Amino acid sequence: MGQWDLTALTVNGIIGSGIFLLPATIAGLMGPASPYAYLLCALVTLTFILSFAEVSSRFTSAGGPYLYAYEAYGSFVGFEVGWLTYLTRLASVAANHNLFIIYLGYFIPSASSGVARSAILVLLIVGFAVVNLRGAKYGAWMVDVITIAKLLPLVFLILVGIFFTQGKNLTVTALPSLSDSMRSIFLLSFAFGGFEAVTIPSGESIDPRRHVPKALISALFISAGIYFFIQLVSVGVLQTLASQERPITAVASAIMGSFGGHLVAFGALVSTFGYFGGAILSVPRLTFALGEKKQLPNVFAHVHPKFQTPDVSILVYSLLAFLLAVFSSFITLAAISVVSRLLYYMTTCGSLLVFRKNSRAPFALPLGPIIPVLGIGFAVFLLSYTKLEEVYFTLGGIALGSILYFIVKRDDAKDTA
Repeated sequence: MGQWDLTALTVNGIIGSGIFLLPATIAGLMGPASPYAYLLCALVTLTFILSFAEVSSRFTSAGGPYLYAYEAYGSFVGFEVGWLTYLTRLASVAANHNLFIIYLGYFIPSASSGVARSAILVLLIVGFAVVNLRGAKYGAWMVDVITIAKLLPLVFLILVGIFFTQGKNLTVTALPSLSDSMRSIFLLSFAFGGFEAVTIPSGESIDPRRHVPKALISALFISAGIYFFIQLVSVGVLQTLASQERPITAVASAIMGSFGGHLVAFGALVSTFGYFGGAILSVPRLTFALGEKKQLPNVFAHVHPKFQTPDVSILVYSLLAFLLAVFSSFITLAAISVVSRLLYYMTTCGSLLVFRKNSRAPFALPLGPIIPVLGIGFAVFLLSYTKLEEVYFTLGGIALGSILYFIVKRDDAKDTA
């Protein structure tokens, strides 16, 4: 993979499900000023991305945040970051299942509640689990199709919608409160997250020390531009944006009638459906890898005798994704994902300070330690705007992971004694 391949991969990782649902929530918090929340979040994210850019330039092997934490702080912190990555993606997957149900309700209203909702979740999760237990393979062409299906309706909405925006809807008569502004940036961290995924397979790219940093920075500016104009058009077109269950579909319908609504709703369904396929291929492999490295119980490294797939890891992932999707909402799950993600953003910013003591990176940031320290500060500040129920999952997950880690360590010490 070259620089442009990596940039496209990063843009695809950033622009996901959040943009199909968050515009209503952000509009409710910040009103006409909501487009600028995306720019503020982009500036905050830039401190994380620049830190990732310098750290990634020091490595040619794969691993991303797990590798950086392992090399900077040792085995236990490396494990915790790998485990947090698993929790982050698990919560993101569950959030996407809720998004799929919401947008499926646009075509089949009865599908978005009650028994029908639970039944569809079961079909989705069990269906993907069964396919992947048998060893499913997805080609690059499918990723390309899904990316186009996701981005094309959004770009089309911007190009058409900009002519339908009304200046009065965008007039800021009063500034939102600090708490609402920070809560908006916290939630938008879900929409801007995912950029770190490009650092995990970076060992398979051409000259990763040079191309990965450039891809990270380029992708942020591209994604921020698309997000800003989507929110600008949405607020400018629809005064009732904050109350919409499917905000982007409502905006598209207001501009282009039922055709626009169907186009965006279909794009959301294809985007999330494709995300499920990619997630169930990658997320269970995290616990499988940790099991192989004897950082989780050996059962997670179990392989199906016939299909040669990590069957236990896939089944555990599927069960947890189902439970989270059934018992939590999209916004709660998005926030849970952000809590876990901000924690390993902090460890990466911190690892940069550790690595700088030993050598200069090929891609070196200006201003000394200011940028990574700002990143750590922003992460801590944003975490202060979480809600208790959004923290319990991450803290409980960390505690469970730590217990499993030390059980494995104890058993391994007994075996080698």
